[in-house]
Amino acid sequence: MHSHAVFGLVFFCHFVNLMNKPKQVKKLFFRVKKKDKDAFVEAYDLFADDVYRFIFFRVGNSEDAKDLTSATFLKVWNYAQSQGLDGSKSLRAFIFKTARNLVIDHYRRLRETDLSL
Repeated sequence: MHSHAVFGLVFFCHFVNLMNKPKQVKKLFFRVKKKDKDAFVEAYDLFADDVYRFIFFRVGNSEDAKDLTSATFLKVWNYAQSQGLDGSKSLRAFIFKTARNLVIDHYRRLRETDLSL
């Protein structure tokens, strides 16, 4: 089996697992909104692998993907602590939006570095 097929199968199984737990994910979101550290750890455990894959397939570098994944969760936690997540409808969506924005910032920094050389 090719690596893309394996990745697709793993992603599909994880996605189906999340879809079977919508109430649990929703409760987790409300707990994170209330700044519950344990809930945030649960959210990290639930979404970190998917966020890493999302980032890795956009940056193509394992070290950058690890750094950006960590930065994503740090930024989400800091945002939840300072401003709350009241305007967000989904924890997963907020996490992935943050990851996408950090990937964009990553490429902007690379472009600025290239232009300054």
